[in-house]
Amino acid sequence: MSQTRIFKGFDPIVATELKKKWYILAIAMITVIFAFSLPAFAPQNIYDYLERDFGWSRAQITALATSKYLMGFLVAISVGIIIDRLGVKKVLLFVSTVGAISMSAFYFVPNLMVYYGIGILMGIATTGSIVALKVFISRSFDHAVGVAFGITLMGMSIGQLIVPYLVNWLIPVDDVSGWRLGMLQMSLFIWCISLPVLMFGLNEKTIEANRTEASKKADYDIGFRDLMKDKRFWLLAYAVTAVGFVDQAYIQNARFLLVADLGVTTEMFAYLITVYAIAGVLARPALGLLADIISVKGVAMVYVLMGATALLTLPLAASAPLMLIFWMALRGISHSGVMIDDVIIVKHTFGAKNMGLILGLLTGFVNLGFATGPVLMAYISDTTGSYALAHIIFGAVSISAAAIVLLIKPEVWLAGRAAREAERAAENDPAAAKPSASAGGVS
Repeated sequence: MSQTRIFKGFDPIVATELKKKWYILAIAMITVIFAFSLPAFAPQNIYDYLERDFGWSRAQITALATSKYLMGFLVAISVGIIIDRLGVKKVLLFVSTVGAISMSAFYFVPNLMVYYGIGILMGIATTGSIVALKVFISRSFDHAVGVAFGITLMGMSIGQLIVPYLVNWLIPVDDVSGWRLGMLQMSLFIWCISLPVLMFGLNEKTIEANRTEASKKADYDIGFRDLMKDKRFWLLAYAVTAVGFVDQAYIQNARFLLVADLGVTTEMFAYLITVYAIAGVLARPALGLLADIISVKGVAMVYVLMGATALLTLPLAASAPLMLIFWMALRGISHSGVMIDDVIIVKHTFGAKNMGLILGLLTGFVNLGFATGPVLMAYISDTTGSYALAHIIFGAVSISAAAIVLLIKPEVWLAGRAAREAERAAENDPAAAKPSASAGGVS
């Protein structure tokens, strides 16, 4: 099947797999929308309230992300092994409960130490859930892993879309301390929706059966020591760290940049986040399909777009409203590459085995980027009086990640594509077909 035909419609194998496993996507999306998105995105939507209520600096406020993602780094490098031992369901239930507790705890914040402590809980919740979902989707899907995870992460964009509206609905603009009760109320979505769905909807036996089947098809059985010596792993580690560094910096500083500095109203900000989220909803499955077709080149294209968007921040975001909307749409599209990139490249490069180990370690590196990017961007704003220098630095970092990822050869994906092309050739012309080695991976 040519690439042109694939773009016109899903590969039948992909479509069949998605249709058969729709319930897996439904559970994963609900988990992302509430258990992941609320702890991940609600705090930055109350930063301006915290600034007025406590008088903290922007660097102090955005350092919540530092505590969250440094803890996320520690969680990520170990949770993959824990998932392999305890199972996806138990880990998802635990980290979702921690997320609900962290949201509820905002009601009691008296000082920075407690504030950062909540960030630690959020690091456990958000990183643990995303690693578990990466492993869950990677083990559950074979041919459609890119599209499946893209669809799952549509839930992240939906979460980003609804959180600003929840904040505006639950927290009156003129109520400086209203953020306490608002965060407590938002935690109910996790307690009452996400946890019951995971408890009664997720079947551990099915997940383990998929894991066993995936292991049989794996091309590589790579251990920790082998991974540390593999150049491909370190190239990928740099790329995902750099992109996380850039992307989270703009997420955490968006309200400062747009509302505080550019004078955008809170209602307009919510609308802009809607544009951003819708762009992400559409882009994530599209990127998944693109990566299933051209692998690492598709990921690199999104990285370049992220860098270009950073460099264009001042001329676009500070100009007419229409250009501001255009800039937010570009941000949403470029953001779609974060979280889905490592799942795709790992499956295409290392195969299906040891997914918990590899994805856990890489998610740890992503969290290092998440932890350092926001506070550095805020520090540049505090010390220079604007974000201008940050846009140049962060744009260059993202483009460097695109160049690095192109050095990674997706061997499993290439082998799988060659095997499927040979199978199609055998079906069309059995006499001309030549035997080929087993692919053992995803095409």
